[in-house]
Order: sequence, then structure tokens, then C-alpha cells
Amino acid sequence: MLTLPKIPLIDELTTSKIPVGSNIIIEYEPASKWYAASITIAAGWLNQNGKVSYNTLAQPPAKIRDALNLLGIDCTKMESGPQDYEPLRI
Repeated sequence: MLTLPKIPLIDELTTSKIPVGSNIIIEYEPASKWYAASITIAAGWLNQNGKVSYNTLAQPPAKIRDALNLLGIDCTKMESGPQDYEPLRI
């Protein structure tokens, strides 16, 4: 079975490797510390050439992009990837 590379924070919370093709959903209350954790997880995964679809109803897309940019992610470049491979979708 193919497994994903190390996923920041998620690997510490799971008991086994995550199979390739899996979807990881992080759900939390708007005031939760998981907001910052979810941004960190997404940035870490993007840095490993993973794909991220970040969906939120509580934050505007610009705020998510700003947070990812602070962690070294070039959102403009990643969101405008080739048609068949957009690493980031907000």
C-alpha cells in the first residue's frame, strides 16, 4: 500500500500511515487553536508538493492566503498552477 509522506501535526495524531489518495478533513470551532494548526498543516503539505483544498466559511480567502504567505507559501503561484495540477485551491 502506498502511503503519504509525513504530514505535519497529523502524523503525531494517527496510529498508522495515511494511504495515498486519502482526504483529511480538519473541523473545528471558529475560535479554536486548530485554525492556526490547520494553516500549518496545509503549508507543510504544500512544501512537500502535496495538493490542498482549503475550505472555510469563517475566514475570507485573503486571510487564508496571508497566513499561508507568512509560512513561505506563494499562493499566487500555487493557485495558478497548470490546468491539470493546481496544488492549492482556496
